[in-house]
Amino acid sequence: MHLLRPYPDELVGSMLNRASRETGIPMKRLLPLLTGARITSHSFVMTSYELLARSYGLSIEEFLLDHTLFPYVTGFMTSQGRERITEKLVSPDGSKRCIASLVQNATRSVDKLRFCPECCVDDQRKYGQTYWHRTHQLPCVYLCSTHWTPLHVSWISIQCKARISAPGETSGDELRIPKALGYELARRITEISTQALSQRTNTTPLVASQEMYQRRAIELGYGLSSKQVFGSVLSDDLRAFYSPRFLTSVDCAILRGTVPWPSLLLRQSSQNCTALKHVLMIAFLESNPSPSLCPIGFLRRQKAKKKSWGSIEEKAIQTMSQLVASHRAAGTKITMAALLEVTDIASRYRHQRSDFPLLTEWLKKFKASPSSKRQTEGHPKRN
Repeated sequence: MHLLRPYPDELVGSMLNRASRETGIPMKRLLPLLTGARITSHSFVMTSYELLARSYGLSIEEFLLDHTLFPYVTGFMTSQGRERITEKLVSPDGSKRCIASLVQNATRSVDKLRFCPECCVDDQRKYGQTYWHRTHQLPCVYLCSTHWTPLHVSWISIQCKARISAPGETSGDELRIPKALGYELARRITEISTQALSQRTNTTPLVASQEMYQRRAIELGYGLSSKQVFGSVLSDDLRAFYSPRFLTSVDCAILRGTVPWPSLLLRQSSQNCTALKHVLMIAFLESNPSPSLCPIGFLRRQKAKKKSWGSIEEKAIQTMSQLVASHRAAGTKITMAALLEVTDIASRYRHQRSDFPLLTEWLKKFKASPSSKRQTEGHPKRN
């Protein structure tokens, strides 16, 4: 089955819905014809079916680059990493799992399909109809990269399985740029994202490795040395730059008690980070931030003094001696366990008794004294 070539920047889901409308064939019947697979639904942003690409007169490589969000997802990988993903995507065995992972990466924080009203006017004039653009569906993109006006968000889920209307036939509310970004930063994020989407496989990736981040971070003053970056300070500053609330809203929260993702981007493990995190990191480093804390100064500050267990031991003996004296005056007894509990070293004494020789000797004498409840009462006799 052969169809007319797709429009520029048209998303695969838009192409399939348009084909269903133009041919009059329901989506459930059309998909097996176009893909050669027994499927009743298809991802709106990604594909792995070579037959589908050929139906539009394209190779699977051309189709992925021009009509899916594949270039955006892989735009921050090395050439080798992108090739491995491509092989998995088009292989029959691993395509389903790979598709799910790529779709999740590509649509992070995007729930509904978006469109630009001005693009709809232009498309209607040029082609006689409107269609869904790839560039409008990128995470954290609030502006149209052609007209630089706010996008509108429709009521249609980006994971919708049923046949949907064209953007010119739908309505939607204008996307509001978060206060944490502002117009200029939102525009720069749009530029970086669309640049990633336009990457070709035969060119150098947008970010070849973590070296670019390291070099820029060191230039800004986040370096501990000529090759080492203080990731925790950089992560804290990035969190403050975007605000924790915004980062959470786009599923890029920097959680306490874990290795923050900005630090991961400075390491070889950055391959596991989503494309959006790379975009946010690039925009942050381009803003010329100043470290909120001098990394080298932080490391040079006086470390906490080691505890003087000798003086702590003496204080514990003094405290217990006073407690024993008060019980003796009241005519009562006390157990050794109760004595230890009034000190701050009960747990450490139980596990590392050899560190407290004076205390051990004092307790030995106490157990033999009349003040010891255990010494006075003893254990019940067995029959």
